[in-house]
Amino acid sequence: MVMYRLNTEAAYRILFYGSGALVALRLASAVVGAIESIPLLATEDAYPILLYGSGALVALWLASAVHGAIESVPLFPKLMEVVGLGYTVWFSSRYLLFKVAV
Repeated sequence: MVMYRLNTEAAYRILFYGSGALVALRLASAVVGAIESIPLLATEDAYPILLYGSGALVALWLASAVHGAIESVPLFPKLMEVVGLGYTVWFSSRYLLFKVAV
């Protein structure tokens, strides 16, 4: 199991350059400690799991932003409703109402 520890010499340099960075360093150290305490994330696969999870959150945020941009166009949502209604009618008539028995 390989976990990265923060260097104390680097911590002192950060303290010298700014106390805000020290707070970030302590927060990062606390996050690493919290990750090590979770049994599922205490494996070698912890960082890929966190990477894929955060990537999924970013993709969800991006999809939400795209959806919001599309919804802001006045005609587009109504057009999509009509397309969805047409597809529903087509699917229902083809596969549900007039299905040929095999």
